[in-house]
Amino acid sequence: MATARPVKKGPSGPINILPDIPYKKTEATFKMNKENDIEVGDNMMIMNIAPSAFFTNCAELIAGDRITKINAMPVKTKAEAVAALKGCVGSDVRVELLRRQFTSPVTAERAKKIGLTRLDGFTYFLLTCVKESTDPVSSFGFTLKLLKNRAHVIALDPKGIASIYFCIGDALLDLDGTPIPFNDIEFVRGYTQKFNKNNRFTVVIERPLGTQALFMYNMLFKLMLPQESDVEMGPDAVLIGKEAANMHRMVFRRLKPRSVYGPRAANAPRNEPTLKTLDVSEKAKNIRVASSAMELKIASDIEDEDELKPVDRKSHAMFDDF
Repeated sequence: MATARPVKKGPSGPINILPDIPYKKTEATFKMNKENDIEVGDNMMIMNIAPSAFFTNCAELIAGDRITKINAMPVKTKAEAVAALKGCVGSDVRVELLRRQFTSPVTAERAKKIGLTRLDGFTYFLLTCVKESTDPVSSFGFTLKLLKNRAHVIALDPKGIASIYFCIGDALLDLDGTPIPFNDIEFVRGYTQKFNKNNRFTVVIERPLGTQALFMYNMLFKLMLPQESDVEMGPDAVLIGKEAANMHRMVFRRLKPRSVYGPRAANAPRNEPTLKTLDVSEKAKNIRVASSAMELKIASDIEDEDELKPVDRKSHAMFDDF
């Protein structure tokens, strides 16, 4: 019988090495060619993998995995793990690991396809998202901030599907092997909207792991978060704003802006200003928005309508300073 998958919430404080997400037990085999092929931290976590070992002798490991056993022998301290690994130089090693669920190592083929460049202090892994039949049909449930070719997860809806797979601080580098275009949030939005239909996609994740990388990323993360505001909006107003934004996005998506490099009429004066700024397609000319899509009922905290007082209609100019 299928069991419900745990739902997590993103951390409210700084990004941590150990995100608040379930881990699973897994096994991996690798060969210790050199003592510095992997670096183990105080929390038994693999903090670094030598660049020469990424896709060769340590291809089954992910920086961020936590070692629990080496060759079937439990290890509980960094000293025990380092000593055991030194004794295995030149031979194969079988390790039991705790690994973030739904993740696997990035293959050499995938890394080459997306032009992956690894940064010091960061970990990289492949995350597989699968929509189960019990998952609700809804929005994916995360907020992204796009910086160049990385989509950073800055907020998660605890009720959304994204909260099962992603952590705050994850950076999406591609989707199903297609690198994220430069500052193109519509590419990501359109892809996640297809999730309800396709039921599956994979993404390469970049996440800070080293102390210096965590410090620098948290500084960047503060800049990516929306600025705090003292103004609180009611849920009805928020809902109206969301509906209006969705409607405008659907309308403007069908409009084609005129290119400054477009053809120019031969008889048009060179200095005559162009009044027409939008080349509207035939489809855009016939856009119709149902009135029902533009109406939302606003809840009231007054039970008896007789208690409502008439509004004194005045010019809006009276409220310019509000």
